[in-house]
Amino acid sequence: LRENWKDLQYPLILSTESSRFEMDGLNIITYSIFEKGKCVPWSERLIATLNKTSSKYVILLLDDFLLESPVKTNLIETYIKYLDENDEIASFQLKYVPNEKKWEIDNGKFRGFSLKTRNAPYLLCTQASIWRRDLLLKCLRKHESIWQYEGWGSLRCRRFPFLFYKANTVEAEPFDYAWGRLVAKGKYYRPDLERIEKKTGLK
Repeated sequence: LRENWKDLQYPLILSTESSRFEMDGLNIITYSIFEKGKCVPWSERLIATLNKTSSKYVILLLDDFLLESPVKTNLIETYIKYLDENDEIASFQLKYVPNEKKWEIDNGKFRGFSLKTRNAPYLLCTQASIWRRDLLLKCLRKHESIWQYEGWGSLRCRRFPFLFYKANTVEAEPFDYAWGRLVAKGKYYRPDLERIEKKTGLK
């Protein structure tokens, strides 16, 4: 984040149960909502964190989205403008997933984005996304894991009237990261680890 998002101007909130974390050069907010040692479902923790914030929009990034090149902040500002002007939109998924073409409609309304169909298997997706905070809260159920949120939540949200868009080209992506597979089943995913070390110089 320090290296690849030098013009970060948004609050940086780390959603934890009870842990606090600081790092030089980053203004990290942790709320420590739950008692020490308590493990709560992913959705319950996210709901509690979102309820502590007052922002109209949130960018949801998971902890293993390691940024590999500078963030295109100008794109994020454009997508915020889209949300400002279109109240019916819940989110813009900011990662291009090429094998989901049959679940999207390119209606030409927003350059670089397609509308997700109501029967899309990942109507809710935890790839990098910018959300209208109040609508993200409507999609969450506090007992669900992150995988249940994507699965059951996608079925549940088919009846909601708001719309979900997703990037249909890599040029629309403000974040460059390796799909969140840096860690798999508690271990580093070696092919990505070696590629990222070579690309970024990180060890």
